[in-house]
Amino acid sequence: LAFKTDLTVRDMRRLDGQQGAIASGATLLSLLSGEPIELIDALSAADFLKAQEMLAPFLKDTLGTGGN
Repeated sequence: LAFKTDLTVRDMRRLDGQQGAIASGATLLSLLSGEPIELIDALSAADFLKAQEMLAPFLKDTLGTGGN
């Protein structure tokens, strides 16, 4: 199985559902960056995950990851 294009945030949101963690993360990234959600949707999955990793230390307590 080979994909002709890279996985995007839009693809991940479709797989995860509109109210899933990917959709919430994309919305949060859009709000914090001031960029439209359409631009966030066009990001590659790899770039989106890197952005999420950068935000994670600031959101650790908010997300309730159980790491307390």
